[in-house]
Parts: sequence; structure tokens; C-alpha cells
Amino acid sequence: NFMYARPYTTQQLDELALQMGAICTQEQVRTIVVDSIINLFRTEFNGRGELAERQQRLKTFLMRLKKIAEEHNVAVVYTNQVSAKPDAMSFGPAFNAVGGHVLFHASTFRIQMKRGRAGMKVAALETSPCLPPSTAEVQVTSGGILDA
Repeated sequence: NFMYARPYTTQQLDELALQMGAICTQEQVRTIVVDSIINLFRTEFNGRGELAERQQRLKTFLMRLKKIAEEHNVAVVYTNQVSAKPDAMSFGPAFNAVGGHVLFHASTFRIQMKRGRAGMKVAALETSPCLPPSTAEVQVTSGGILDA
């Protein structure tokens, strides 16, 4: 089974998170995917003046997802946006993950996807409580993710 929802505001996103807990109780949910987790928060909360409120709302949402994951033994996967870091020059990554420390520390595993050769992607495990950093080449197809 597959369920899909598209919220247009952070309030709708919060309501969906509350509904997800109830759905997980009734159905055999294995995975929850949140695409571009920071998008609605960046859209609704502009500038440094609203940064604290944005981060607090994001933290509340992430804690709600974590609670659902733990109570229902569900994997929660989310994608994020990155922003260019023009001052990086040739040292270190040329971009930063958006969402700050709140999003950074809410993740148990962090996997960065990069372009690889000939339609391949490189999945780089950056953070894990039990695995060392590593990379793997994968191919994203209509049938799923294939190991190279």
C-alpha cells in the first residue's frame, strides 16, 4: 500500500504528522518519506527575524516524526535542500545543508547523494551511530535503487 499527501503550509504538515500516528496504528506502515523537509518552513518563515520561530517549529515537527518512528517501528526518511557556499573555494564542500543544527542533529543516519559517472549516483554515508563513513555507487531507476 502507498499513501500520498501534499501539504501546502506548515500547519497542514503538522496536522499530517498527527494523522500519521493514527494511520500507523491502523495500518502496517513501514516507511514515512518527507520530501524536501525544509521547503515549507523556508517559504513561511523569511529572514533572520523569523529564524528562531522557524527552527522551533521544525524541531517540534521532527520530534513528532521521531516519536512516530519509535512508537510504531517505522523508518522515517526525509530529503533536504542544500545552498551554495561560495566562500568554500577549493576546500571542503561547496554547499551546506539547509535547516541548521536542528535538522542536522535530528538525523540518525545522513546520506548525501552526489552525481556520479554515466547516470550513476554516489551515496555517501556521512553520519551513522554504528557504521564508518563510506560510499556506494547506485543507479536510480523506475524500478527502484539498484546497486552498481
